[in-house]
Amino acid sequence: MCKVKDEFVVGKYRILGLDEPLPMQPFKFLLIAGKGYSALNVYDAKDAVGIEDEGDSLIGEEVEFSMTI
Repeated sequence: MCKVKDEFVVGKYRILGLDEPLPMQPFKFLLIAGKGYSALNVYDAKDAVGIEDEGDSLIGEEVEFSMTI
């Protein structure tokens, strides 16, 4: 499992920089710290994925990729 190494907020979205490449298998959701998020594509950043979240920082949290929550 990969971890969040950095992040930045754009409005109501949080862009997560990961410490590993995105998985090759399809995914629609991310499970982070026991909470499910819909995954958003980030086309202009390597090893990054977006979520809709205005909460606390997720740096250091493990990320699980899933087709279901």
